Amino acid sequence: MRWSILALGVVFTSILSLFTSSPALFFFPNFVGIFWTTGMSTDPPNIRVVAALFSNISGKFLPAMFVAWVMFDKMGVRRTLGKLTAQIEKTVLWLGPCWVGALNNYTLSFIPIQRLNAHDLQQQPGAKAALAIIILILIVIAGFQVWYFREEGRFLKYIKLYALFIGSIVIFLLIPGLNLRLHHYILALLLLPGTSLQTRPSLIYQGLLVGLFINGVARWGFDPVLQTSAALRGDAPSARHSPPSFPRSSNWRVPTPAAPTSRSRGSRPMTERLTVSAFSLTMLNASAPTLKIAKTTRLPSPGPGKLIWACPSTSDLRS
Repeated sequence: MRWSILALGVVFTSILSLFTSSPALFFFPNFVGIFWTTGMSTDPPNIRVVAALFSNISGKFLPAMFVAWVMFDKMGVRRTLGKLTAQIEKTVLWLGPCWVGALNNYTLSFIPIQRLNAHDLQQQPGAKAALAIIILILIVIAGFQVWYFREEGRFLKYIKLYALFIGSIVIFLLIPGLNLRLHHYILALLLLPGTSLQTRPSLIYQGLLVGLFINGVARWGFDPVLQTSAALRGDAPSARHSPPSFPRSSNWRVPTPAAPTSRSRGSRPMTERLTVSAFSLTMLNASAPTLKIAKTTRLPSPGPGKLIWACPSTSDLRS
């Protein structure tokens, strides 16, 4: 079903692109079609109920359309798409990369960067090398774009704009207690003014950035640029709260055992050996006859989980 909807969206936008010369009539229907295809089919939020998913996407749609108008009228899209007569080139060079950006969960998934922050770059193998390559590519692209802007006499205007962007980023980095998070849609909006040229490379860059914006907003919404460390980490583990790891259940040793407390479940006596907030068992020997795991239910006030080692008479493993 997902791929059928994608195929229908690609066919519709391609036909519209081939037979439309108006920049507005080309941009806005394609933006709407790609946005809803991404949000409802190719990269939807983690919502299983269709009605709730539709409600979620519709809540993001109106703000996204306002930003789409800003991109079109104020950030160079109208200038890039205006008075183009090569319809096939426009379709291949702008619309194609736009779909690539909107489908970046498939097309760009090979890049080992999930989130652009220091903690994730440390944890993800190959992320630093990938980021270095991306930065080098951006520098080369920026060099060519600067040359084109100088040829058109618009270099000073845009260098002032990007100086403002860089200054704002530096100020955000200096705010205590908050971390700068450059989301998909933020990166797209920062780089989009630099594509307001009628060149073939600019068509490719602009389409890709619009697609990245669509994917970022349809999937994640307008997440804040500044986030606390806890919000930035989300459900990811931190070194400060890492659970203890036991290499083998058959050779398990408690580092600092709590005072043994006799428990009973029916006629089976049990001894509580360790109380922790989380735990991890690697290389678990499921045949060990003396291991039983139990965890307390969530209480109104946060309570620790309980890891219980049962007597040798029990032979089952429960959690």
